[in-house]
Amino acid sequence: MTPQLIEKRTRDVRTFTVDCRGVLNQNEQIVAVSTILIDSGGITFSSVLVNTAPLPLYDANGSAFDTIPIGRGFQAVFSGGVIPPASPWSICIVRAQLQTNQNANVEATFGVKLLDNPSF
Repeated sequence: MTPQLIEKRTRDVRTFTVDCRGVLNQNEQIVAVSTILIDSGGITFSSVLVNTAPLPLYDANGSAFDTIPIGRGFQAVFSGGVIPPASPWSICIVRAQLQTNQNANVEATFGVKLLDNPSF
């Protein structure tokens, strides 16, 4: 499975879905998200919830193209973010530490592309 890349504007405060199926064994389910660490970018994560119902994934047109089964992903509110001066965007690497029904510590790694959000 290709690592997930989430696009986020610096001023957005939004709930994003993280698909963890690529790092879990076939019958493994997430019990909790212990911590979320980021290498740069200053994004804050809050209201982290493991999915207790199937989570549909949508394409750019708003059409559902896949569904994350129960316990195989999580949602969190992403807020803030800082892009280096003179750059229109920045890629941040995020590492979520998961507790599962089979392992005490599984790491899900994904990227966040921070975009500049000019005021119009």
